Amino acid sequence: MEIEEMPKDEQRYAVRAGDLLVVEGHANPQEIGRCALAGPEAQGLLHQNHLFRLSGSCLLPRLAEYLLNSPSSRSHWLARSGTSSGLYTISRRALLDLPLPVIPTALQRRIVEVLDAVTEAERSIEAAIAKQRSLRGDIFAGLVADDCEGRRVTDVVELPSGQVDPRGMPYREQVLLAPDHVESRTGRVIGKETAEFQGAVSGKYVVQPDDVVLSKIRPALRKVALADFVGTCSADMYPLRVTSEVLPKFLWVTLLSEEFSRFAESVSGRTGIPKLNRKDLALYSMCVPPLNDQQRIVETLDAWDLKVANDEHELQKLRVLKQGLADDLLSGRVRADAVA
Repeated sequence: MEIEEMPKDEQRYAVRAGDLLVVEGHANPQEIGRCALAGPEAQGLLHQNHLFRLSGSCLLPRLAEYLLNSPSSRSHWLARSGTSSGLYTISRRALLDLPLPVIPTALQRRIVEVLDAVTEAERSIEAAIAKQRSLRGDIFAGLVADDCEGRRVTDVVELPSGQVDPRGMPYREQVLLAPDHVESRTGRVIGKETAEFQGAVSGKYVVQPDDVVLSKIRPALRKVALADFVGTCSADMYPLRVTSEVLPKFLWVTLLSEEFSRFAESVSGRTGIPKLNRKDLALYSMCVPPLNDQQRIVETLDAWDLKVANDEHELQKLRVLKQGLADDLLSGRVRADAVA
């Protein structure tokens, strides 16, 4: 595989359909070596100078894209990357040293057909998941009665008061939840790290199981977690503790809803960084149906979320399959004709 260099910048950075563009430098080391195949729509565009443009390979471009994006290739790039001024880079030599299999063209086409079929299945499931997530808000709105009693959130929720030093015991050994640990829009906790591990020094709020932890910074991201641990959270979050009138999970789904998101965005944009302060949060009026109705709503949404989780599991299986096939081809663990 050749890396083309042409004398004129316009020609040097011109993209042609069928070219492979590889990330040469990035602030995130996980991004270096990421590869994309240029389609007809890219014809005539210019690429940025932190990209390698590859062409003229004995491999079909589509197969080369799969192989270059495989976990084995990612490991190859990371092991050979360098860093300067916060930028991670891979050299031309590291790129050219990547071993690629020699496969007859007809067999390459069959392998691409297999990998493309897996990719198409991935896209189908991704579209289904996106649709299910978008409909979840409509389902929640439809389950809440139009004549539901509206209550100020501060009437049914306790806001935190006082902070603790995360360097002291027991807090330094407990989970410290920050906005980065919460997945946007889903409310999933995607990471748990202790205060000591994070090197925390400033004051934090105490968190108890069933607290609903709401990020007050950039509320449009909808980062709301339902705590299942004893620990602390960032001062950029509110740990909300419900009264006997509200189920914790019902408050959680309410704060993840479109309706609350619209409210939070409308009152948080008065400063440079959108922020939902206590005074504004206290203005929110939430639906508080009877507890048995809250439970019914929560159970309905749980069933919906389980379907999404099952689809996500199937999607992950397809991704592992595709990555495994590409890895096996690169490593020689499997013959090309066995894949096709």
